[in-house]
Amino acid sequence: MTDSVAPIGKLELKKENHVGYVIFNNQAKFNAMNFNMWQALPSAIQSFVDDSDIRLIVLAGAGDKAFVSGADISQFDQQRNGGDAAEAYNRVTEAAYNSVLDCPKPTLAKVRGICMGGGLGLALNCDVRICASDARFRMPAGRLGLGYGYEGVQRFIEVLGVANTSDLFFSARIFGADDAHHMGLVKQVVSVEEFDVTVKAYSQQVCENAPLS
Repeated sequence: MTDSVAPIGKLELKKENHVGYVIFNNQAKFNAMNFNMWQALPSAIQSFVDDSDIRLIVLAGAGDKAFVSGADISQFDQQRNGGDAAEAYNRVTEAAYNSVLDCPKPTLAKVRGICMGGGLGLALNCDVRICASDARFRMPAGRLGLGYGYEGVQRFIEVLGVANTSDLFFSARIFGADDAHHMGLVKQVVSVEEFDVTVKAYSQQVCENAPLS
């Protein structure tokens, strides 16, 4: 049974069999995170934390092209170009990342298509990541001339190790699902045809276990 929950801007929320879904829906920009989406994410996560019926929170992208392609760079000139605006933007994005990383309920990133920049950071902050075979990853900060916070880099190192983290940040290269699996970024790579069924089955397996354990 699926229950719709009121959307928060370009974030869609739904409930299905003890699973809460946060769906990034900005398909015109490959689900890039604009300021309002970053700002709304902690509330979206908290709504499922407060719901005693929810045992697992899944983060996913709308459509079949992208999980999250990164931050919406069209807003950078106004909101990340130094001064108070940049500080406010950084506070909001940090709160969004932390809402996922510090979530007291299990979190799963369901990654299909493009997962880059801020999207890769969000996926890494989840407890588990499963991707479709068409997933494409990148950390493009070096290409864009952007800094990356210490806490974010530390999370990359925790999940991927120093060598892989250095590679991804220094090269800013695009890499595929098999490479992501090899370096431990994702738990499992699934064919596009079986992706939804596999993620749903895994989610239900998690929900059947003792939640406090």
